[in-house]
Order: sequence, then C-alpha cells, then structure tokens
Amino acid sequence: MKTDLSTFINLHCIAIIMSVPTSLTKQLLQLHHPDQKISNEAVELSSEFLKLFLQEARRRAAIEVCLWCYYFVLP
Repeated sequence: MKTDLSTFINLHCIAIIMSVPTSLTKQLLQLHHPDQKISNEAVELSSEFLKLFLQEARRRAAIEVCLWCYYFVLP
C-alpha cells in the first residue's frame, strides 16, 4: 500500500493529538501556577481540553491549506 506524505503527516498528527500525556499537562499548568496544588481530576480535564484545542487547531490549519492551494496553487 502506497502512502503519500500528507496521509503520513495526518496519521502522525492524530497520534500526537490522541496521546497528550497528563504529566505534560501538569507541567504546563504548573508554569502559570507554580505554588498551587493541582488535583489529578483537574489535570485529566485539562488534558482533554488540550486535545480538543489541538484537534480544532489542526482542523483550521487544514482548511487554511486547502484555501491557500485553491487560490494560489491551482490557477
């Protein structure tokens, strides 16, 4: 099965988005609130929010690339 570069990149991005480690989320939260105790539930919810944020950013970037190609590459 032949895989083009865009398919490879999409699959790789999906793998990254679906695996946001809670330890990374906790570190990000502690950057802004270093002395505050953060519960595991708050870290898990923040991690889920981060996944949604990354998915939306990826979706918007894909739309922007499609529009860019439509207006500048195809003509």
